[in-house]
Amino acid sequence: MALDLHDQIYCYFNGKLLVTVTGIDTTLQGDDQTVMTIVKGFAGITPSPKTRILTIDSVVPATSGLEGEMEKAYRDSIEVEFKLQFGGSGKKLITKGFLGPVNVKSAVGQTTTVSTTFTGTPAIFE
Repeated sequence: MALDLHDQIYCYFNGKLLVTVTGIDTTLQGDDQTVMTIVKGFAGITPSPKTRILTIDSVVPATSGLEGEMEKAYRDSIEVEFKLQFGGSGKKLITKGFLGPVNVKSAVGQTTTVSTTFTGTPAIFE
């Protein structure tokens, strides 16, 4: 049995590759409602609008600081664009939306990190 090479996702913020990303979590989500009836039992779903949710974690280089202007985009409620692209297959999605809170964390003996969330249009990998 041959071993497989597994993929990574590259993250672009407003067209710029984020090179210090350490983790990406992405979910395509909605709030579909389950429909139950007395006769049928489970009868199906009522679809809801979908959104693309991202959680992005990065380290902060000492010389250049935070990548992108995520704090400004969050503070000023500026629409931003994320592109996620698989390095192997090249499949990508592009979503536009808004950042959630931007959390910067620093402690003695630890790397400074930044994390943020994003809610955007329901793009899919194609």
